[in-house]
Amino acid sequence: MDNRFFYEEYAHFSKGSHLADECYKEVERIDYVELFIESEQTVYEVALINKFRPKYNKQFIDSGQIQIELPSFEWKKWELFSDEVKLYPSKRTGKAQSIQECIGELFTNMETSKGNDFLKTGYIELDSRLMINESNLILVSGITSVGKTAFSLNMCHYCLRQGKRGLFLNLKENNKDVLLKMISQESHVEYRHLATQSLSDGDWDRMKEVIDCLYEKNLNFNNNPLLESIIYNMETLDFDFVVIDDFSMVENNNAFYNKDKALDTLRKLKSVSMKLNCPVFLLHQISFHQVSKRKDNRPMLGDLEFDSLLNFCDSVIFLHRDEIFNPDTLKKNMMEVIIAKNKYGGSVFELVFLSNYLKVCNFAKQ
Repeated sequence: MDNRFFYEEYAHFSKGSHLADECYKEVERIDYVELFIESEQTVYEVALINKFRPKYNKQFIDSGQIQIELPSFEWKKWELFSDEVKLYPSKRTGKAQSIQECIGELFTNMETSKGNDFLKTGYIELDSRLMINESNLILVSGITSVGKTAFSLNMCHYCLRQGKRGLFLNLKENNKDVLLKMISQESHVEYRHLATQSLSDGDWDRMKEVIDCLYEKNLNFNNNPLLESIIYNMETLDFDFVVIDDFSMVENNNAFYNKDKALDTLRKLKSVSMKLNCPVFLLHQISFHQVSKRKDNRPMLGDLEFDSLLNFCDSVIFLHRDEIFNPDTLKKNMMEVIIAKNKYGGSVFELVFLSNYLKVCNFAKQ
């Protein structure tokens, strides 16, 4: 029953709640019934809604055709509200906000935050240019094998070290593979040695040290590709950032055509990021064939498959490695980061990419 309480608390008394503001303002107490079979819970919920015709809950209401003999329920008083949930109904407001109130909040936030409200990725140049706020939808795009997952996992490491809580939706790989990549990045044990378990004594020692460190961090993995599941996870747990790897693997059954699916998916992800004040990083793959046909193989906004990717994402970042196209290049082990869309202005800079460890890091200061 603990999971049900947890769900109800966050489904109805959190930023992801769906009932009207007036409903929460009128709540004095909540009574509940324990049901141990999910099908019974669904049937009785429908029957109770149709019997009592609640003022605010309009779901499942029919024209009076549902005829079910309800058992004698044992109603109990719900005492499990957290302090955060108790405060939430009093904070809800459905009225429009005047410009005077907006200005007051703006200066209050500026005085209290002192410029520290932006999410830091650990990439120095990126953080100085992007300035990620709480509701940003950020697209990280590039061809296959350019290092998008490695780029995002290194960012996750940095955020976790700052005490942030993250959700990594690994829709292309299982949890084991993603975890091995994270261990390789921090331990400097080659990923292929970890994957094949061909480790020296020194490798084991470094690996165990990193595992002990990761064990204490607040990172959740999930590989359910359904859009409804992704949004549910975001709404029921309090995350500081979310990474979806990758966008093309998200399943949306509300539309038939890929273009419409992308539009609906991006609209909902942007909406939930704004509602929950949680930045979302979308990893996205562009066509290698399309990029390789050009003399300059750097990706550009025209390579994005759908217009909605450009319209809904607050920032678009392209990753490029010249050695993929030119084996004799002088820029080996270098990743070019192209900030193609950003309200603070575009930029291009370089990072170090160590493929053996899937490590992406800043250049050392001279």
